[in-house]
Amino acid sequence: MPVTYTSENVLTHIGGSMPSNGQKEHSMMAVGEQRALVDRVASPSGSINILGVIVINYTFSANELDINVTLLGITIGSATINPQHPSVQIGGEVLGFKAEVTISFDFSSLVMTIEGTVCAPFAGCKSAQTQVKL
Repeated sequence: MPVTYTSENVLTHIGGSMPSNGQKEHSMMAVGEQRALVDRVASPSGSINILGVIVINYTFSANELDINVTLLGITIGSATINPQHPSVQIGGEVLGFKAEVTISFDFSSLVMTIEGTVCAPFAGCKSAQTQVKL
């Protein structure tokens, strides 16, 4: 999906000085015949940068994926993705910049899908989507 630009503030629901942190939930898959998730991915941790100012840091554990999202180097939220909750939305504001990302992980194909929007003061907003095979 190409990057889209708009002069409209499409993140009006994000504001104030306190970031809107993602909810962190813990849940474990039943141990069965499948190998642990951390053993099925190419790397147990990493970082993905989208739109130049949003970084998604991830770390796999046995059957979960811990996510930490930063905007301009400042954490705006963190969450845990697991088979029962395979998607999370995190948003926040830093120094007038607003950002929101939706992160989903397909536990069978090991593909992370990221959709993000960032709005800069006086410059407008841009959005992008990417998929990464982990």
